[in-house]
Amino acid sequence: MWHSFWRNSQTSLFSYRLILLAIVIFSIFIALRMAQINPAQSQQQSRQIYVANYSNNSVSVFSNINQIASTIPVGNGPFGVAINSAGTRVYVTNRDGNNVSVIDRNTNAVIATIPVGLQPYGVAVTPDGSKAYVANGDDPSVSVINTSSNSVIATIPISDQPMPIIINSVGTRAYVGGNDITVIDTTTNSVIATIPVGGGSSDGPDAVGSPNVGLAINQSGTRIYMAKNSFLYIADTATNSLLDTVTVGDGASAVAVNSDGSRIFVANNIAFTLSIIDAGINRVINTIPIGIHATSLILLNQSGSRVGITSFTGNTVWVVDVPTKQIVDIIQVGRNPEILSVTP
Repeated sequence: MWHSFWRNSQTSLFSYRLILLAIVIFSIFIALRMAQINPAQSQQQSRQIYVANYSNNSVSVFSNINQIASTIPVGNGPFGVAINSAGTRVYVTNRDGNNVSVIDRNTNAVIATIPVGLQPYGVAVTPDGSKAYVANGDDPSVSVINTSSNSVIATIPISDQPMPIIINSVGTRAYVGGNDITVIDTTTNSVIATIPVGGGSSDGPDAVGSPNVGLAINQSGTRIYMAKNSFLYIADTATNSLLDTVTVGDGASAVAVNSDGSRIFVANNIAFTLSIIDAGINRVINTIPIGIHATSLILLNQSGSRVGITSFTGNTVWVVDVPTKQIVDIIQVGRNPEILSVTP
């Protein structure tokens, strides 16, 4: 009897250990699966949008799930926003303060203020994060900032009135929007070409604060898109020449292109519409009423199916679902939001 009891006890203990082993193996399997899935999800959730609020000297920060994370005091009249590719620094032009605020994304606090030219509008950061280029509207010039020392290392005279500025994906060229498009070699920090656009003067910011010029470049760096007045101007970067002109809506003032370069999005701040252009045929294929005076726009995903648009007079950011042509969210930010930018 004792031998039978001992054997049964051993069998029960062995079964218990098997169950424990199965639980451990299952837990490890789940943990490994979560490790494979969660990085993308965590990255999506951790992406943040920074919005310059012109009239209350602040930057609003919110996530893709549309929750305001913080409000950061900056300089006078914040206008342009750019984030480095590592997602560690945010650069904000303060138009009325003639300087740039540098924000540390770990703390969402200003860690430096850099004097630049008069009335800085746009700002762009090189892909390696080593330099930031600032378009000074009233100089007119472009200030080049060394991001390690947070100091201006060069000032490039511009014959046009510079407002938006962008840099290609390899960091060799900066493009400045104004009446025309100015091309800068970032190695020599000198102007190497001007692409005539026409269409009349952009006349700087309009009555409600939005610059009348938007600028974007496709990922391959072959096309520049300039939104101005009622048109989208398309330029070839190989020849630095104008290729095509597409009629969009009145007051075209902001432009973005999706990751594969197939679609261009233009916000029209007088027509209160969003124009969608097929880049293969350079024609408007869709027009979405948005009902707001748009000052800037960004794509919230790579395909461009979700678009974020600032409403200068409404103190909000509107999220548009492009396939359904619906406004799916409205986020309250600071007073008179201008440019917005999203982290990598």
